[in-house]
This record gives sequence, structure tokens and C-alpha cells, in this order.
Amino acid sequence: MKSSTLNFGIIGNCQSSALINENSSIDWCCLPQFDSASVFAKILDEQKGGSFKIECGETYSTSQKYIENTSILVTKFQNEENSFEVIDFMPRYQKENGSFYSPPEIIRFIKLLKGKPKFKILYDPKLEYALGNIAQNARVVMCGGISSGYTMERLAAGPSTIFNLIIQRGKMEGFIVIDYAEQFPNAIMELAGWVAEGKITYKEDIAEGLENCPDTLANLFKGKNFGKQLLKLSD
Repeated sequence: MKSSTLNFGIIGNCQSSALINENSSIDWCCLPQFDSASVFAKILDEQKGGSFKIECGETYSTSQKYIENTSILVTKFQNEENSFEVIDFMPRYQKENGSFYSPPEIIRFIKLLKGKPKFKILYDPKLEYALGNIAQNARVVMCGGISSGYTMERLAAGPSTIFNLIIQRGKMEGFIVIDYAEQFPNAIMELAGWVAEGKITYKEDIAEGLENCPDTLANLFKGKNFGKQLLKLSD
């Protein structure tokens, strides 16, 4: 059976996503949204990041594919006598009013193909692992959170590992971009040069029409845009 590689399939539901290694291990996922704290982060830290893996013996080989025209990922395990599939997806439901509901869930089930396969289920989530494993005298920087709407009603609860800042003599500091307003001119010149040289690329999410301004602004605070949000009024 294959050890961990950098060959990944991706599943998602437009609110979050997960990276699944070709050996079936879920090595990256943040819930309930893309910018939430990680649940699995083995892709960043093999020992401490956490993962969710189906493990078989050395005689098994694995392969991955998507069910045609879907984002449903199938990881197939097989040897001479046995074969089964691990099927993964993140649900997204369309409601009667046309909107969508994307619950913070990963659906993972096993389909027997032949034989009597034996396997282990290695479920090792590591919530807020990064703060729980900071180095002594570490510095943690916090900036941004527009999908929260910057309202107290929608802010998530604090991390359960916050006490580790004391144990490790760590420092957590937030900042807002206007704190560095005096550096904007120099930053714009440098960034413009990097864009021209192709060192930085970017995406834009463009909505059209003044009538869509309210919805576009609301979606910005819900984290629904992909890239810099722009509103095009006319040609």
C-alpha cells in the first residue's frame, strides 16, 4: 500500500473543502468554512497535524477517480483476493427557494467489491493543533475575518488551547491594515512591480449591475466571493 505522497483529490461544498491523499488519508480540512480552524492538517505536520485514514496491509494497491460529472471521490483498494472502495464527498443541498445549504460534513463510506478485506480506521482529528503546539516564545499574528461580518454574534468561540500561550510564553497580537497606512505608497510600488513580473497573480470576482450591489456586499461578508470582490456598473 502506498505511503503518503503529494497526490491529492479534493472534495468540497462551496463552504469548505478537504484534501484526500491517494492512500485515502484526509490530510487537510477546515470546518465549518474555508477560513476556520483546521480539523485535519497532516499536510502541514506529519506528527501533530491530524488525519483520517483507512489503512490496509502492504499487499494492497490504491487508485483514485471521481464519479463522472461529480465531485464525489472514490479511492479503490485492491489485492488479488479483496477489493473495496472508500467514497468521499461533502454534501450541498438546494432548498425550495433556490438557495443552497452546505452543512459542515464529510460523508465517508466503504463499499465492498469482493472478498473479505481487513483494514484499520485511523481517526485522529487535531482541533486547533497549531496553537496547542507552538514553540517557546512563539508569536501568533491575527488579521482579517470578513466572513464573520465583524459582529459579535457571529464570532467563533476562542480556542480551547489558549492556555498554551502562557505555558510557552507565547504572544498573540492582532492588527488592522490601516495600522500600517504610512507604508502603503512603498508597498503599492513593490507589489505593482511583482504583479508586472508575474511573481504575484490574483483573481477577481466580478458582479455586474448596480441592482446587484446589495447582494454583492452581503456576499462579501459571508465569504462567498472567490478573489477580490468587484462590482461592474457599466462598460
